[in-house]
Amino acid sequence: MTDAVLDQLFKHQTTKAGTIDDIILIVDRSGSMSDILSDAQGGINSFISDQRKVGEAYFTLVQFDYEIEPLHEQVELSSFNEEYELKPRGGTALLDAVGATCGGYEQKGNGKVIIAIVTDGEENSSSEWTRESLFEMITKKREEDKWEFMFLASGQDAIREGRKMGLAYVDNVNYNKRTYGATKSAYLHASANTTSLRTGGRKLDQADYEAILKDEQTK
Repeated sequence: MTDAVLDQLFKHQTTKAGTIDDIILIVDRSGSMSDILSDAQGGINSFISDQRKVGEAYFTLVQFDYEIEPLHEQVELSSFNEEYELKPRGGTALLDAVGATCGGYEQKGNGKVIIAIVTDGEENSSSEWTRESLFEMITKKREEDKWEFMFLASGQDAIREGRKMGLAYVDNVNYNKRTYGATKSAYLHASANTTSLRTGGRKLDQADYEAILKDEQTK
């Protein structure tokens, strides 16, 4: 990342030697993603590229519509060079995707477990997990201290929905996919937040997203 707003965030931060984090990216590939396919696909690939530069990590990528599909599970990020191809289809089983991915996840590294969830629509297809069961699971994970969550959502009130799932206020970011640069900025924010957490910085919030979006719109 070379944008001034992001450079300013990370100028005093360094990766701790010997620390290997687990990074989990849970991405919406439902049918409504078709109108932002290019930005979403590019954002995901940029996220992976950015995190490879930060240092070693174990990377998991899960995509979901009405089904949950793990594409890559705990691969070594330094040797990962595949390009993600987004093929939108189906509904939005958001609760099942987060629950299935995080509920049974066993940490492989010795650092943080950082989960980024990006969706453009509301839950409409889950059958296994409810907001109540997800709330209980995420609350327990957050108590372990190593687990960090971020939830970026369009087409809904991300703060309200995120809180219903057990996430903290700061974990949730609203973006409007129909606003120029918004989807790309959402992935920039997710990657910037992940970088900040991996390098000992603070968790980024809605205001940081708005700054990234503004920077993108002035280019």
